[in-house]
Amino acid sequence: MSKCDTDGTLMCHTTKMYSIDDRVQFHTFGQVLSGTIHTGQLVKLLRENYTLEDEEDFQMCTVDHLWISLPAPEALTLLYFGSQAQIL
Repeated sequence: MSKCDTDGTLMCHTTKMYSIDDRVQFHTFGQVLSGTIHTGQLVKLLRENYTLEDEEDFQMCTVDHLWISLPAPEALTLLYFGSQAQIL
């Protein structure tokens, strides 16, 4: 993560998750700290009580959409380290 390698392991810090109407999917705002995230990618979402000793508090999710909201919402297919975006 300290090398900011686009080919490295994906590490993304999310700050807030907003569930949408169906209560199955959610939007989140996050920053890519390492690696690359793209639409269609399967990611492991670690929840707040996740520990290495007890891996029950996680969920596997597929990234359906990526958006950058400044200056106007724009759909993307790929984000590199350092990018901030809304992820669905």
